[in-house]
Amino acid sequence: WPQCGAAWFIRGKLAYKQNLWKEALELLERAREEGLGEIYLVRLHDMLARAYHATENLQNALANIRSAAALAPDDPAIRQEMVLIRLALIDSEIDQLKKQSSEHPDNHQVALSLADHLIKRGLYQEALPLLQSLVGTDAPQTQVYLQMADCFSADGLHHLAVGSLQSALSISSLSGEERKELLYRQATALRHLMRFEESIHSLEMILVDDLDYLNTRELLVEIQKERVAARISPSVLKPGSRFLPDSEQGRK
Repeated sequence: WPQCGAAWFIRGKLAYKQNLWKEALELLERAREEGLGEIYLVRLHDMLARAYHATENLQNALANIRSAAALAPDDPAIRQEMVLIRLALIDSEIDQLKKQSSEHPDNHQVALSLADHLIKRGLYQEALPLLQSLVGTDAPQTQVYLQMADCFSADGLHHLAVGSLQSALSISSLSGEERKELLYRQATALRHLMRFEESIHSLEMILVDDLDYLNTRELLVEIQKERVAARISPSVLKPGSRFLPDSEQGRK
């Protein structure tokens, strides 16, 4: 075989197709070192990412899939692989945090971090009791209540989400940014419950301090329209209707 980047790439591709991950990685990395034309780069990074993923080297997998995505941002297979790698990273972090939590059960920061990762993975039922056990501890209570609200909202229990957010708002040491985030989250939860007056009041409290916070002004107008529509025809609006979106589009 000629010793050039393209030759190493071809050999690496053959090993990759046979699921010989270690051999494929060595050959493809050599191809990268020798230099390749631009035509090869998307496929190179894609194969490297998948091979690293298969060998559970998730950080290198993520770095390479990001490079592939930068070169081919509209490729659905690359986007899907990036999602899978990110999920694998979260799963790996969850395993590590569970081990740390079992070894240090009184470490509330580890427990809070574990709950955060469980929420990212959509494991709300597993995260919620963990968060409830952190109420009243030295864990950051604002974060605890916010994450509890995430869990309740994910299950459609918006009244319980409001309760968690109100508990957080009662904390005396809130920063200005924390207060605005809590009020915004409270407004969206109240909106789901069709408690429009309270939702509007929460948004107005934000605007007193910050006229440009997220999409607060636009959201306020939308909820005011929904309030009017509900008064004119109560059957037009109901929880779950198209006027009450599940996502909070203005959040960062």
